[in-house]
Amino acid sequence: MYRALEQRYMPWRNYGDLAYPAQGASWQRVLHYYVIPFYYIDYALACCCAMQFWLAARDDERDALERYLALCARGGTAAFQELVRSAGLVSPFAPGVLAGVVKEAEKVLI
Repeated sequence: MYRALEQRYMPWRNYGDLAYPAQGASWQRVLHYYVIPFYYIDYALACCCAMQFWLAARDDERDALERYLALCARGGTAAFQELVRSAGLVSPFAPGVLAGVVKEAEKVLI
């Protein structure tokens, strides 16, 4: 699956006669997966929240910015889910949230 994603989104990658990465194993060279796997998970969660702010800013830029700044000020004072709720966002763990923000982004970007 990883190789199929590479071919779609990074078609310029050419592994020549290196069979292992050409079979889709190049992701294994990314040290973060093994040493600090939650880095990528955290990044994905933050991205989903950022996309919610982006969508909100399309309707009311000032409100979205104020909620974002308030969220930043509260950072480190509560658990992730509580911080997300306090900012008026929907948890990235909620069913359909990521699909929803991606669908809206797709309308703008494609």
